[in-house]
Formats: sequence, C-alpha cells, structure tokens
Amino acid sequence: MNVQELGKQLNLDSGTLTPMLKRMEAAGYVTRVRNPDDERKVMIQVTDKANGIKQELLEKVSGCLDLLDIEEKEYFDLLARIDHLTKSLGGMNDGRIKSNVSNKSC
Repeated sequence: MNVQELGKQLNLDSGTLTPMLKRMEAAGYVTRVRNPDDERKVMIQVTDKANGIKQELLEKVSGCLDLLDIEEKEYFDLLARIDHLTKSLGGMNDGRIKSNVSNKSC
C-alpha cells in the first residue's frame, strides 16, 4: 500500500501521517520503499516485528471497546456515521464548516 492510499483509509493528511510513519519505521514496525514503477510514490510494508505484536494490539483494542460498553455492531455503525458526516461536511474553510452537499456553510 502506498502512503497516499493509507492516508485516505485513515483520513489523515501527509503532514500527520509522514511523521507517524517515520517513528514506526525507526521502531522497526514498517519499511518505506519507493515504488519502482513510480518513484513519486512511497510504499509502506509491515515488518515481521509488527506482525509479531498484532495479537497483543488486537487484545488492547478489544479491551478499549469493552470500556465503551457498546456492542461491536453499534461501534462500527457509529464509525460509519462519523465517516459519512466527515465526507458530507468536506472540512473547514476559514473556520466555517462547508458542506459538500450544497453551497451552504455555517
């Protein structure tokens, strides 16, 4: 997966994502390699070290979900609604929220 695709999936811009990836690379969890077909793109690969702690991380996330005291389906429904709202609003423009649905802003 390249950095741009990862940013879209996580809803993070490159200014936020790049420093995170640099720290993860320094810790040995990912490698960043230029795409041989397109030198402008940087590919992200998960290392064996990261795969080794995958189960531990999943257990921690599960523990956090337990603290929320909601069902898994409710959690994912909520995430989908938040994602929909984020896409509908389209971000901020001079401190005002601008909607992608119409030319209205608030």
